[in-house]
Amino acid sequence: MLTEEGAILLEKKARTAFGQGKYSESVMIFEQIKKELPSFSGNLRVHLFLGLTYRRLGKLNQAINPLRYYAEALSHTPEGSRALLTLAHTYTDLKKYHEALWAAEEIISSKSRAPEVVQLEAVIVKGRAWLGLKKVKRSKRAIDSFFIKTKNRSDLKKLKAQAYLLSMDMTLYRCEKYPKSQKRAEIYIREQIKERGECLLEALVQYIYAVEQGNPNLLLQGGQRFKSSFQKYNYLCKSPPKPPGKRTAKQLRQYREEISKILKTDCDQVRNRGIALLVPWYLKVPRDFQVYLDQASYALEKGRNHEE
Repeated sequence: MLTEEGAILLEKKARTAFGQGKYSESVMIFEQIKKELPSFSGNLRVHLFLGLTYRRLGKLNQAINPLRYYAEALSHTPEGSRALLTLAHTYTDLKKYHEALWAAEEIISSKSRAPEVVQLEAVIVKGRAWLGLKKVKRSKRAIDSFFIKTKNRSDLKKLKAQAYLLSMDMTLYRCEKYPKSQKRAEIYIREQIKERGECLLEALVQYIYAVEQGNPNLLLQGGQRFKSSFQKYNYLCKSPPKPPGKRTAKQLRQYREEISKILKTDCDQVRNRGIALLVPWYLKVPRDFQVYLDQASYALEKGRNHEE
């Protein structure tokens, strides 16, 4: 039977394993303590570390209950609010956006004693949850409120990087709507693809601002999202949607030839403007962060070179 003294030693061993990145070993020991000695004086810590360890293992569903247990036991305390924020991120990662909104609102509410930085990050989580629910206007209101609250704050760079990446994601969501299916007449196709290019340049600026703030854990994924969206745009540039109505093979071939020439000019202009936006920032951001600019540059250059 596990005793208090034995549990203390096991907890120390589990936390050491956690610190060394041995998460599978760590989680087994924490689970043993929780199961064999529910009355352990460090029971709350065990639940917190279980939640954190399951997150590190990518077992997000299993992280929810221990994180919620800890957050509810220490509700309206700084420690509890931090755990609730981790829970909110976990819900968002699992695309459980309504639950993420609940957790974020709990942190933001007036009765919360969450530290300022935790409350501000909860606003970003709220915006991301609204975007996940495709409520773009509500997402924008949340992120706008974040930027108002953090104006002229130079001590919140990592949070600002999150916020700019969320702004980028909102813009990319809008970009995906071009060309609109109901406007695929020939007269609109060029205009719509051009709109998508302008939209992507707006997203690029937001990504650059995120890189300037710096948050390596998020920038890699953010850059990949931008690159993926721009690759879809590159595809549209060389393979535009078919025009409506029935066309003969000759008419389709003529249409392809004509619009391809027009789109090559338009799309090259977008790519060149994007590269022009990026170049000065290579001199402004730390060398370690230039790799994140490279992700965007790669998408732009690949599209241009492919066309050539």
